[in-house]
Amino acid sequence: MATLFLGLVLLFLTPAFYHLPEPVLAAIIIFSVRKLFDLAEMRRLWSLAPKEFATLLLTFLFTLFAGLQYGIAGGVLLSLYFAFARAARPHLAELGRVKDTNAFRNVKRFKEAVCDPEVLVVRFDSELYFSNADFFRDELEALVSRKGDSLRAVIIDGHTINDIDSSGIYALTRFLEGLERRNISLYLCGTIGPVRDMLFKSGLMERMGADRHFLSIQSALAYIHDASRDRGWDSPAVQHE
Repeated sequence: MATLFLGLVLLFLTPAFYHLPEPVLAAIIIFSVRKLFDLAEMRRLWSLAPKEFATLLLTFLFTLFAGLQYGIAGGVLLSLYFAFARAARPHLAELGRVKDTNAFRNVKRFKEAVCDPEVLVVRFDSELYFSNADFFRDELEALVSRKGDSLRAVIIDGHTINDIDSSGIYALTRFLEGLERRNISLYLCGTIGPVRDMLFKSGLMERMGADRHFLSIQSALAYIHDASRDRGWDSPAVQHE
């Protein structure tokens, strides 16, 4: 009904509004869009998601001072920037064993997590591809350097790596070569099917050897400390035993 009434006004009553002062027209527009300005939602975004608040604010300012099309374009471009930046620098964490458990957690979040000085355990929470391959390698090499000369093995938890491309294979290969020069072993655990397929196709699986692939962090650690122990292939492929 409201749409029909608005259409009739636009078709037949437009001349009646021709001489209205611009402040009156502005007041009508402001009254119409007042519910679009949600201060409570802005406060929530400010505290919960600052990047989304920045996108909202930029879109609002561009729309206010430059026009609607510039506001939309600015919001879209800023959203794309945040998306690409997040893809290029995903979350990577060093893991430690939570005391008296078999759980491995981010050492920056769990201060009580214990790290083996001879083993570096890391988790990469993203697919490994061209956008973040260099970041992946640089961050791992930095962690290896901080461990120092006592480091003898690196375990990459593959549970959260859902895909890998040729750039990711290249970065992983170069990282492996760097470890080999320092006489440090590289182990993978929990890698999913599509990732294993790429490792096979690239020849990296064969180069590393079957003794470098495990179902869980625990079984990899057990093998590192005692190579004669059961590798755990008959156990469930879970991180927590």
